[in-house]
Amino acid sequence: MLPFTDAEVLLLGAGDAVVRDDALSVADVRTLRAAAIATPLHPAGTGRDHAVHEAVRGDHISWLEVEDEPVFRSAFSLFDELLAAAREELWLGVIDYELHVASYSAGAGYLPHRDTVRGSARRRLTAILYLNADWCSGDGGELLTWPEHGAPRSRAPLGGRLVLFLPHRLLHAVAPSHADRFSVTGWLRGPG
Repeated sequence: MLPFTDAEVLLLGAGDAVVRDDALSVADVRTLRAAAIATPLHPAGTGRDHAVHEAVRGDHISWLEVEDEPVFRSAFSLFDELLAAAREELWLGVIDYELHVASYSAGAGYLPHRDTVRGSARRRLTAILYLNADWCSGDGGELLTWPEHGAPRSRAPLGGRLVLFLPHRLLHAVAPSHADRFSVTGWLRGPG
């Protein structure tokens, strides 16, 4: 999967997103989706108090822990590789990562935001791995991004697609979904 290309490093540095299709096999995507469906999820919150505002953020999540690794093995392996490559090539000062499973049911979306936690600079790289092997163009749920120096973009949440960006730089949103949409989202973190 890795290393990063020069073009990808430039995209990240310019406040844009890197998109890699086929980061995982279709079989791994289907296995992860089944694990995500079987995982108990709760409404996601926003802000330091994690208040639930479904008009702002309509997904349901579950944070993944080390004990979840057997069922989510391919996701943890991918993030281990990503962490190693980011340490060597991106100079972001990353030391670990956090992951959660996210599910958007029909009608759910997420208004424009940045993936930063007020008062903390731990999150250094956002990575979204989509688990939607049979996604169709009419299913909605696109990742909408507003790069600092470019036109807005829309990216379908196709199974096996990995999207990477700097969390403090890229304004992004999730368009309302018309089908159940699953992902594993993670943040490579620095010390703190």
